Amino acid sequence: MSQQEPAHSPSGPGTPLRAKAEKQLARSKRPAPAETPQEVIHELQVHQIELEMQNEELKQAHNALEESRDKYFNLYDFSPIGYFTLTCDGLIAEANFTGAALLGLPRPQLPRHRFRQFIAPEDVERWDRTLLAAFEHEENQVCEATIRLKDGSEFQARLVCAQVAPATSRSMMMVRVAIGDISDRKRAEKAVRESEQQFRALFENMQDGASFCEMVFDAGGRPVDFVYLAVNDAFGRLTGLQDVVGKRVTEVLPGIREAHPELFDTFGRVAQTGKPERFEIEFKPLGILFTVSAYCPQPGHFAAIFDDITARKKAEEVLRHAKETLEVSVVQRTAELRKSRDLVEAGQQRFHQVLDMLPCYVVLLAPDYTVPFANKFFEGRFGKSEGRRCYEYLFNRTEPCENCETFKVLKTGQNHHWEWTGPDKRNYDIYDFPFKDVGGSPLIMEVGLDITEIKQAQAALKQSNETLEQRVAERTEQLESSQQRLMLAMRVAAIGVFEWDALNDVATWGNTRMAEILGQQPDDPTISRAQMVGEVVHPDDVLIFEKALAEARKPGQSYHATFRIRRRNDNALRWVEVMGRFAFAPDGTPVKLLAVMQDITERKEVENFLRAKNAELEHFNKIMIGRELRMIELKRQVNGLCAKLGQPPRYTNETADEQRP
Repeated sequence: MSQQEPAHSPSGPGTPLRAKAEKQLARSKRPAPAETPQEVIHELQVHQIELEMQNEELKQAHNALEESRDKYFNLYDFSPIGYFTLTCDGLIAEANFTGAALLGLPRPQLPRHRFRQFIAPEDVERWDRTLLAAFEHEENQVCEATIRLKDGSEFQARLVCAQVAPATSRSMMMVRVAIGDISDRKRAEKAVRESEQQFRALFENMQDGASFCEMVFDAGGRPVDFVYLAVNDAFGRLTGLQDVVGKRVTEVLPGIREAHPELFDTFGRVAQTGKPERFEIEFKPLGILFTVSAYCPQPGHFAAIFDDITARKKAEEVLRHAKETLEVSVVQRTAELRKSRDLVEAGQQRFHQVLDMLPCYVVLLAPDYTVPFANKFFEGRFGKSEGRRCYEYLFNRTEPCENCETFKVLKTGQNHHWEWTGPDKRNYDIYDFPFKDVGGSPLIMEVGLDITEIKQAQAALKQSNETLEQRVAERTEQLESSQQRLMLAMRVAAIGVFEWDALNDVATWGNTRMAEILGQQPDDPTISRAQMVGEVVHPDDVLIFEKALAEARKPGQSYHATFRIRRRNDNALRWVEVMGRFAFAPDGTPVKLLAVMQDITERKEVENFLRAKNAELEHFNKIMIGRELRMIELKRQVNGLCAKLGQPPRYTNETADEQRP
C-alpha cells in the first residue's frame, strides 16, 4: 500500500504524520490478523492512526475557528463603534448592536433601511461622494456628517468606509462603514472657536496696546531682536506703527537696540524664565512713556501689554512744580495706585490688602446701617464700627439721619455722587454704588476721596482770579489812556496810520492824516498795493519800496523805507517815510502789515539845502588850502635862491618842513 501512495502525500513514508502514527502503533498492543502478512497489517494500522490524528486536528481547528468566530462576533456586536455593512445599493445588510443603538432602531429592522435616509439633507451629497469613492477605491474613505434620527434628534458622526472584500462584480461588492459619535468633540471644537473669538475680540478691543512676539537670540543665547507675531488695534493707535506683523523690531524701529538695550534684556529674560515683569519706560524712538506688563505665553515668546502714560507723567510734572507738598501727595498716591493695581492682578485673595492701601476710604453699608467692611483709611479717620451702626459711631445718634445721601442708592438703584464734610471737618468727594454681597443681599459700596486740599486750592484760585480781574481792569484803563496819548501824539506829529491785508491786498486808513498825505479826501476809497506801485510811488523809487516790503516779510524784520510819491490831488512830488511790522499766521505766512507814514518833504528840503551849503564850504576850503600850499612853495623856492647866492633866507621864521601841510 505504501508503494501505491503518491510521494507528495502528507501521510507517506518520512512525513511527520507518518512518524507520529508509527510511534503510536509501536506503543499500541493491537495484534495483527494471523492470516494477514505483518507488513500489510502494519501499514493499515498506521494509516488508521493517521486518519484518527487528522480527524483530531480537524476537530481542534474547527473548535479554534468557532472560538475565533465567537470572539469576532462579540467584538463586532459589542464594539463601542457602530459597524454597518452596506450593499452596492446603499442598503444596510448587517449592523452591530452599537450601530443599531446609534440609529435608534431594533437590530432586526435595519436591513430593510437605506443608510442614506439617516443622513441629514445638507450632508447627503457629501455622503454619496464618500460611498461612491469607497466602492471605486480600496483605500478607506472618511467624511463627517450629521445623523438625524426619526424622532428628530441628531448627532455629529465620523464615517469611515472600506471595501469588505474584492468581488467578481460591482453588484456583489459590499462596503463596511464604521460610525463614531463625535458630537462631544464638535461641541468642544465649537467652544474652542467661540473662546478664541472671544479672546480675539477682547484682544482687538482692549484699550491698552498689546503685542505677541517671538524672541531672537544669538549663538551665545543673548537676546538681540524680536519678531511681531500679532498686535491689536490699540498698538497702532498708541505707537503710530502700522503693518508690523511678521517684521523684526529693528526693521520697524532702526536704532532701537542702541537706544534701549534694557528692553531686549527684559523681554529676553521673560521669554527664557517665564516669569512676568512689569516696568515703565520712556520710549525714545517715539517720545512716549509706557507702562509695560510682559509675560511668557510659551517658551521663547513673550506678550507685552502697554499703556501710554505720557499725559499722566506730564500732569504729574506740572503738579510737582506747582506745589511742593502736592508733589509728595501725587507721588505717594501714584505709587499706591500702582501697588494696588499689581495686587489686584495677583488675585482675589489680596483684595482686602488692595483696599487697605487705597488713598481714599472704601466702606460697605448694609440696609440695617451696619458696616460689614471698612478699609484702613476709613478706620484711621473715623474709627472702627465694632458692630455699631454708622449713625451711632459717626454722629453719636440713636436714629438714622433724616436725609441720608448714602441710602438714596437703595431706593433708586442708581449710582450717586455728592460731597460730604465728615466729623473730622475735612471735605470728601463721595461715590455710592449699588453692590451685591456673595449671597446676593443688597449692599452699598461708598468710596470717599479727601478733597480738602483741592477745595482750599479752588478757594485760593477764586481769590486769585478776582485779584487778576481787578488788575486786568486797571491795566485796560491804563492802555486806553496810553492809546489816547499815542493818538494825540500822532496828530501833533502829522503821522498817518494804516493797515494792509497782504492776503487780500486791501488797505485800511487808521486816521485822516493818511488821506492828506496821499492827496485824497477822507471818504475816498483806499488804494491797493498795485495802485501804490503804479500810481503813487515815484518810478525811480519803486525798487526801494518793493525791496523793503520783501525784507519785512521775513520773521523778526520790520518795514522801513524812504521814497518819493506824487499826491493824487495836485500831482505834487513829496517825500515820505514808512515804518511798520508784519503780523504772521501760525504757519509763518505774513498776513497783515501795521505801519505809519510821515510826510518828510520839508525835512528833505532842509537836508538838501544843508547838503548844498556843505558842498560849497568844502569847495571854498579846497581853494584856500591850494592857495596856501602855493605860497609856502614860493617861499621855499626864494629861500633856496638866497642860499645859492650866499645870502640869509628871506623868510627866516618859516621852513619848508614847518610849512608843509
